[in-house]
Amino acid sequence: MGSISAGDLVLLRDRQDAQYSIERLYGFGFPVIWKGRVNDGSIARGDQTVAYDTGALEAGFVFANIVTDMLVFVGSADGLDDKGRRRILSISGAEASGTFIFDWNDDVDWANNDFLTAVHFFPPWPRYPWFTITGPVFLKDGPSAALGGAGVVYVDQNEDPPPLVLMGPHYAGELSGGTLAVQLSAISSQAVADGATISSYAWTVVPTASASFDNAAIAAPIITFTA
Repeated sequence: MGSISAGDLVLLRDRQDAQYSIERLYGFGFPVIWKGRVNDGSIARGDQTVAYDTGALEAGFVFANIVTDMLVFVGSADGLDDKGRRRILSISGAEASGTFIFDWNDDVDWANNDFLTAVHFFPPWPRYPWFTITGPVFLKDGPSAALGGAGVVYVDQNEDPPPLVLMGPHYAGELSGGTLAVQLSAISSQAVADGATISSYAWTVVPTASASFDNAAIAAPIITFTA
């Protein structure tokens, strides 16, 4: 029967620190797309239609990147959200000046020249119901335009819900130079509406200068990030 050599015994008995793991915790923020200020000397608490001016896009973004359901900070100074956070229902105009329509609110004490910051983030927002004694009986997102709001009359919006998008796990990493290619997949996405199927795909990335797809119209494209 064989025996363990003296050298191997030393290795077995000694503490070995050759194996270890490195754990990293990534805390990612969401990029600011645009900044501007309220331009309405008569604006009141709870208003949903908000004019703006002095607007300016951040580098790498275009005006079309400001879209429905995006987050906007309302602050007393640049970049702050001390006066509230609002969901965009729509935006019209241009980069420098135009008009936002925000979700129903009564918690923002609006004032002329408040600072607005549009953030590329889509949190899960509530859709508050609004009931009336006479028709329309039920609205989503607050009162109707006739009452100073932007509520949507509920008809059959839930009968044809959009697909449930499943696009795989989250990715995190540091890219100090060169490029990095990642395989994405939405193959497991589900059509929710009765009798519906998923017949097309349209991947996008913002800002466009940071990454690109090999084919943005397929279920499982490769995205390449550039440092």
